[in-house]
Amino acid sequence: MRIWAVGYIRNYRKAMEKDVEELTTSGPYAYLRNPLYLANGIIGTGVVFLSGRILMVAIFWVVFVVLYGSIVKAEEAFLEQKFGKSYQEYRAAVPGFFFRFTPYPGKKQPFSWEVVARKETTTIATLGLVVFLFYLRGFGFLSF
Repeated sequence: MRIWAVGYIRNYRKAMEKDVEELTTSGPYAYLRNPLYLANGIIGTGVVFLSGRILMVAIFWVVFVVLYGSIVKAEEAFLEQKFGKSYQEYRAAVPGFFFRFTPYPGKKQPFSWEVVARKETTTIATLGLVVFLFYLRGFGFLSF
């Protein structure tokens, strides 16, 4: 889901800037407003499960909601200021974290593997390393 979301964001990993040219409503953004953050939550939950400390799932989600809640609030204020009525209509029609069953009928933007390759290399490598370390732990090579 994270890769799917990143492939539709043109200004991903930049500060909210005036050069954001259009509201992204394609791909997973046609079904929910925050697919990237939902994917981060799912990934984080998976890592916590790999740790074997199931109680930490609750702690993870409390921290996640506090951190991402403020980020989402700031982004939504920026998008409303930048796109006005277009964003208000999108926000009213598309849930924040729960999928809608039919896609939002906004402008269709293309998916970009170039953006994924350029912006997600570190994320994919880090997640791969974390999974590999848990794999080694499972065979007794690491203890943490």
